[in-house]
Amino acid sequence: MCGFAGLYQAHKSMDRNQLAGQLQAAGNAILHRGPDDEGFWIDAHGHIGLAFRRLAIQDLSNAGHQPMESYCGRFVIAFNGEIYNHLELRRSLEIENPDCKAWRGHSDTETLIMAIHQWGLDETLAQLDGMYSFALWDNKTQKLTLARDPFGEKPLYYATFGNSVAFSSEIKALPPLGVPNDNIDDRALASYLRHRYIPAPKTIWQHIRKLRAGEYIQWSAETGSNPRHHQYWNGEKEAVSAYSAPFEGTREDAKVLLGEKLENLAARRLIADTPLGCFLSGGIDSSLVTALAAKASEQPVGSYTIRFDNPRYNEADHAQKVAAHLGTNHHEVHGSAQEAAKLVPELAKIWDEPFADPSQVPTLLLCRKTRQHVTVALSGDGGDEFFLGYSRYAAVKAGWHSRNPKRLPSRFFPWKKLDKLAGLLRNKPSVKARRSYTKMLRDATNKLPAFNHHHNSFWRHGLPLNREYLQDGMEIDDIWPLSPETVGILPTANSLMVADSLCYLPEDLMVKVDRASMSTSLETRTPFLNRELAKLCWSMPQSWNEGEDGRLKTLLRDILYDHVPAELVDRPKQGFDPPIREWLRCDLRQWANEQVEEMPTALKDRLDMTEIGQCFEDHQRGANLEGDLWPILMLSAWGQENLSMFEQ
Repeated sequence: MCGFAGLYQAHKSMDRNQLAGQLQAAGNAILHRGPDDEGFWIDAHGHIGLAFRRLAIQDLSNAGHQPMESYCGRFVIAFNGEIYNHLELRRSLEIENPDCKAWRGHSDTETLIMAIHQWGLDETLAQLDGMYSFALWDNKTQKLTLARDPFGEKPLYYATFGNSVAFSSEIKALPPLGVPNDNIDDRALASYLRHRYIPAPKTIWQHIRKLRAGEYIQWSAETGSNPRHHQYWNGEKEAVSAYSAPFEGTREDAKVLLGEKLENLAARRLIADTPLGCFLSGGIDSSLVTALAAKASEQPVGSYTIRFDNPRYNEADHAQKVAAHLGTNHHEVHGSAQEAAKLVPELAKIWDEPFADPSQVPTLLLCRKTRQHVTVALSGDGGDEFFLGYSRYAAVKAGWHSRNPKRLPSRFFPWKKLDKLAGLLRNKPSVKARRSYTKMLRDATNKLPAFNHHHNSFWRHGLPLNREYLQDGMEIDDIWPLSPETVGILPTANSLMVADSLCYLPEDLMVKVDRASMSTSLETRTPFLNRELAKLCWSMPQSWNEGEDGRLKTLLRDILYDHVPAELVDRPKQGFDPPIREWLRCDLRQWANEQVEEMPTALKDRLDMTEIGQCFEDHQRGANLEGDLWPILMLSAWGQENLSMFEQ
């Protein structure tokens, strides 16, 4: 696990001393991602330089040092992440090529670069089980490759300017590499206000982009500043393929196969030369991951949870009972309003582009507590997306059969209010843009993307953007990743789950977990995020995940019951959101008021501050508008901290 950065210029040799200084500064900007070691590499011709910060997890010796050169000298890699099946890949490499037995050490980085040397990039990527982003330089072809894992667990940003390409694990490392002053991307801002995150490939900056999950891009002298993009893992196609070749067997067969698969995936994620633990909420996903880790580990594993004072949000008592049954070394962190008030001012430094999933607060608190004891923590992210975990999945199945979206429960999609909504929208600036949103909601041919968009949106009555910054189509952004053809093939619930796994999961959940954990030098690992497991889940009838009593994820529950008694985990689903609603009316009220008043000019000019001020006042009077308000507050905090980062 690490962070890395680099600078590439195909047609001109860079000054080595200047480049070395830039790489040092970029590495320092992401020191938190790898406090254990640093490394730098510049090619002989001065066309590319790499900076590396290491959090040592596997092979703590110098044999795991990066940037790492292949034994033949052709390739150089800076690698962030973990390859969980690298020992299996080593054995395959050794069988095919006896020279591979002369390993320097036992790091997965060395396995990865040897695999690329022997099998090529595409074949290697096809065989990896892991989370990763990496920069690969080919001395022979003078080609730079940047790659990101299939579920976007690890980030990778890049910017092209002049004849140069700068890239890094976080945006904050780009300015030292010479990336010039940039402007806000107004469409990205609209996406953020609507969904609380910015989907790839956009970022808040016009000229900075991030790789999509499952993508690699390449630059060479031939491509110039326009890279070649390649989607090496296409989740949409894989989902259609899996559904078209359904699972052959009974539900019991599926349960046994999934149980064995998950045991294997959890055991793989325990490989480390440092202490490990598990996040444990007491829910289905985290309880199963903890149970599987406890079964596979020779030593008692640590488990970590957060306790809120408000019982509406608190899961700590449930987690405590599961931990006692599994015999874990259990720890709690107190998620009080006072602790949150201390933490919130730091969020804009940690998430260096706007991000406003409120669960970032307890996630960060939990990561800091966990890091006091272990260096690696397993989490249950991905269980909902693959096992019918969200109630809207079941709701859409119930209401879609007649092709009449009005059968959907109003709490999921208030169709009856759309006429009123349309009237409100028409009274806003940019009538054409506002009407396009209403048309999308009313258009029966687009009803599933509309449902997804509406259910996952904030500021539904219209974005609080000033007239001159509203553009046609801004109300309808690109969070729906599936084609109409795919929606026509997959059942409705399957479409929603696949869409979430390709957008919401990598661009919200994984961004939240990566920044929170890496800010405190903690590595998180997720057994559910595996390509083979995803395809297996997509090939099964989703009715297997529905119980007669209305419970969801029943297939996963049945696997869990083999490890934890049902009475300890059978309860209504509870999210990980903190009591932001109450906090903004008490302990965080002064901070929130300051964000509204101190909104940076570049943002204030774009926003309808009158409407935002009214939103803040209405929330204080009792209206529950935290969903609209929190993105605004985090945007202001981000602007105060980061808008000046590219000033040269």
